[in-house]
Amino acid sequence: MSLAWRIGRCIARANATNTISTVAEQMIDEVGGPESGKILFRGKIVAVERRLFKGHSYGEITIQQVLKKEVESSVADELSGDARRSLTPVATGGVLKIPFKNENIYAKHISDEGVEKYVATVPDLICVLDTQSGKALGVPEFRYGVMVTVLGIACSPRWSDTERALEIGGPGAFGYKDIKYVPLGKYVEPKSVVTEYAERLDIYSTEKEEQAKITPRTYVDPDDIIKHFREDFDKEQEREASAIFTSNAVSSVTPYSTRYSSKEEIPKFKIPKLGARADAVHHMLSNELDLDGIPNLNMARYMRPSATVDSLKKVTANNCLAYSFVGTYMDREANQLVVENISKNLADADEYPALMAIHARCISIISNLWNPQPGEEATGSATTGSSEAIMLGGLAMKKKWQQKRKDEGKDISNPNIIMGSNAQVALLKFARYFDVEARVLDVSEKSQFRLNPELVKKNVDENTIGIFVILGSTYTGHYEPVEEISNILDGIQSETGIDVPIHVDAASGGFVAPFTDAGAGGPKWYSINASGHKYGLVYAGLGWIIWRDRSYLPKELIFELDYLGSREETYTLNFSRPGAQVIGQYYNFIRLGFNGYREIMENCLANARLLSKTLERTGWFVCLSDIHRKKGEFYHQHLNKITPYKEDETSADYNAGLPVVTFRFSDAFKENYPHVKQESISLLLRSKQYIIPNYPLPPKEQDTEILRVVVRESMAADLIDKLVADIAAVTERLMKSDPVDLSALQTGPTNLERRRVRNREQPHKVSKRPSGKKEKTAGHPMRSGIHRSVC
Repeated sequence: MSLAWRIGRCIARANATNTISTVAEQMIDEVGGPESGKILFRGKIVAVERRLFKGHSYGEITIQQVLKKEVESSVADELSGDARRSLTPVATGGVLKIPFKNENIYAKHISDEGVEKYVATVPDLICVLDTQSGKALGVPEFRYGVMVTVLGIACSPRWSDTERALEIGGPGAFGYKDIKYVPLGKYVEPKSVVTEYAERLDIYSTEKEEQAKITPRTYVDPDDIIKHFREDFDKEQEREASAIFTSNAVSSVTPYSTRYSSKEEIPKFKIPKLGARADAVHHMLSNELDLDGIPNLNMARYMRPSATVDSLKKVTANNCLAYSFVGTYMDREANQLVVENISKNLADADEYPALMAIHARCISIISNLWNPQPGEEATGSATTGSSEAIMLGGLAMKKKWQQKRKDEGKDISNPNIIMGSNAQVALLKFARYFDVEARVLDVSEKSQFRLNPELVKKNVDENTIGIFVILGSTYTGHYEPVEEISNILDGIQSETGIDVPIHVDAASGGFVAPFTDAGAGGPKWYSINASGHKYGLVYAGLGWIIWRDRSYLPKELIFELDYLGSREETYTLNFSRPGAQVIGQYYNFIRLGFNGYREIMENCLANARLLSKTLERTGWFVCLSDIHRKKGEFYHQHLNKITPYKEDETSADYNAGLPVVTFRFSDAFKENYPHVKQESISLLLRSKQYIIPNYPLPPKEQDTEILRVVVRESMAADLIDKLVADIAAVTERLMKSDPVDLSALQTGPTNLERRRVRNREQPHKVSKRPSGKKEKTAGHPMRSGIHRSVC
């Protein structure tokens, strides 16, 4: 850890002192000097071969030495004096080849004459640095044209001094048994950061002695304590100390040396009278946001990790794991496009005609993924997310139903819409917000916790405006049977004349099913929504609504406007919308192509199957999701068998669904360990920074609680190993725990948390009575500077 911290400090110092061109030399100084670290090669990446296999990234990069003037032109800063210190690389001329399997395995130099020489191998560390930024490049960041410096660092003797160590971490461990390991240099133990800064901890000793004398309470209110000390602060000292925090303060003051560092409370509910320095506000907010959960360990939603340009790097500081609905990764080139176009407004077609052309191409591409029929003219729009798209799809069905009923002279006051009890909240919002009766049908184990087609048949009537069919249940990842329900509706229409359309909620499955399954299927679906910021692999804030034919979009929903320049149509709930995400979506379509998306989704499903089978193999868990079971075999059949892995298997061999793994304790486990609560697994994993929710199934099945893991394409096989090991570890810990100890894991709010919630919901102000006594009176939220927002 100390060495990692010191190397990171090297990069920060090099950026601050404008000496980034010698950051490799500075790193070598930190690791122990030329005997411990060496510059192996300098040049430009001229070839990249990369492929995914069983969750691992395999490939090779080729680096070619370039002319000195080309190297100098790639470095933006002008250096002089000692900053131009540069070590001679171990190898010069020719090319350097580095194969990788998630990590760099060896560095082989091939001279201009064709002579080959291994200059470094694992277990020594081989690091490829970006010459312009000084940062290490990961496998996803290898690309043609990047100027790089290859650095070698000697490994700890634990990895090299014994035959067993080399069997685990040497070239042979990666399949290169013919390559003999030759030590790069001598390992030097780094100086501990803790030891270096230990003396700073002494200042806390006196405070701890005083705290020990305080009588323990059942709870404390940190806000009251801080306020007490602020009020007792000597006013004269405060005024003198605050004098430096003025607009005339020198520029050398650190970002934390502002009035908000300790003298004043950070504004929370009212805008401050005076502003603050930009860097101070940035640091203040950045530090506060560090308290958020790590998105890449959030398995409750679908997400992607990121390696971004500097302007977006804070969004994705940690990119080891990825499991959220919302995407947080795009290629470096895509990030650059997003940054360059972040100010563009999708609502202004006259100002951004090229953006609108890209938008139209995306609509065409997405609609063609869903089996368009001859003669149909699909139409649609980008939205701020699938929630908005669902509202539009539902409104279109309602308007069409109303117009038909009016034409027939029938009542339009009692519309209803059908959905399963597994529906996400946006579907229920549509019904409530737009005065439509929500006919929520129970789901069951036998229906695979999804909409039951038989119940659909019993609940359709002449007032049914449509059916929400979910392609990727939020609860268990199951696809609802669009084609089967479509056939039932065809039968109802032939018997009764009632024509009921389908809106497919493919928020999660909209960019999975087309690449792994036949698509939505059935002629009854009128509209479909998908989230570009989920498996569409784009940043948050992008959804899509597609109507399979323009006739399904009622004219009442279309507005024409001309006050932005040219005449244009709009039929979205939001007017101003970000355009950068649309550009990012088109980038992905062109960058990945159909085969690229297919490979990613197949990899996700393969890893989800691996995780499912591994969990069930423990005997402690049983999976409710069915993607790891052969087609036609389901959880409710209680077959108690695990399908063996086959080398050439694909998702077509298994039940269709999202790459989501939902699981619970097995009946045998609950019988043997009745004191272990399933919720405790989620809580203990949270201490390891995983966010794996534990929640009850929909009504009628709510007595069953499940844990859920969402698998993204970045979740490689080794990460599954790590996750399973951690789940097993916390489970074993709970199995051996005293039942009484588990009461500490209850998730109920503390007294302090309850009071804070009340204070936010019922803000008060203090007024004086004529007698001089103070009185708390309920204040209007907006007058108190507090406004509760809803989503």
